[in-house]
Amino acid sequence: MPRSNSSQANLGLAAKARNAWGLLRNRLRMASGDEAAAMQIAEIEQHVETFRHVTGKDPAESTVLEIGFGARPRRAFLLSGYFKQVYAIDLDAPVLSLRDAFSTWQSNGIERAVKSVVRHALFDARDWPRFHAAARRRLAAYDPAKVRFVVGPAGDAGSWTEIPPVDFVFSADVFEHIPPAELDAMLALLRKRLSREGLVITLPMVFTGILGGHDPAWTRWTVAARPPSEAWRHLIDPDFAADTYLNKLSRKDFVEAFTRAGFSVERDAAVLGRLGTEHLTEAKLTALPITDEYELFSNRVEFHLR
Repeated sequence: MPRSNSSQANLGLAAKARNAWGLLRNRLRMASGDEAAAMQIAEIEQHVETFRHVTGKDPAESTVLEIGFGARPRRAFLLSGYFKQVYAIDLDAPVLSLRDAFSTWQSNGIERAVKSVVRHALFDARDWPRFHAAARRRLAAYDPAKVRFVVGPAGDAGSWTEIPPVDFVFSADVFEHIPPAELDAMLALLRKRLSREGLVITLPMVFTGILGGHDPAWTRWTVAARPPSEAWRHLIDPDFAADTYLNKLSRKDFVEAFTRAGFSVERDAAVLGRLGTEHLTEAKLTALPITDEYELFSNRVEFHLR
């Protein structure tokens, strides 16, 4: 049975079309090629330095795992410029060329395959060569062929048979898409694979934040201009539905899941600050099912686990 958390089968065609149009608009605003490589290298270098500082390990002699490499595994490729071994796992297969579309259809279904083919035709076919060239100019050790992709559910022990003990685990905008039971199973497997001095950095987009509904119209750059009546709509409107699976875990739920798995949570920081504070009026607080600012201003939360 094809599986993918990138879309929801029970969402109507009109809603899917609106969502697709919103994603396309956001994609047209995104950096590409040289600019995309530069931006992501700057982000990755911060986390690599954190890994070096916290663990005392040399990345060039260490193994890294990215959980959730996505349709365009840029981050996994860039990690090859820093680490000795790079592994990346995701439920959905990457489409790096049109030849990959058939395997994506087989493993993740027709909708995911069509989305990936359209994205590749519109953007990725011309963007990948520029991205790789930019990465090679900036990272002397850059070697995308070094990356080992694993396609399968991260909560299934069978998916981890190809993955050795790892020193550093990184994941961004992924954990919120994993069903709670599978997340618990994945964390237990991860705990066993993490080396003694290893570090996990994960940045989920937490459901209770103003961006937690994954509505393409609501981004960190558009929040201030959006109608106040729609703020935190995913927490208020029982009919709200996103075109992606969301486990709806709160920030506190994530902390409890990490602790249950035996991790120590050494950092818990909302990297977008008090995003949406202008929309948090008394009337909005009355309408919301929660009033805890720790949750309402969560959004993208950076957790460090050991």
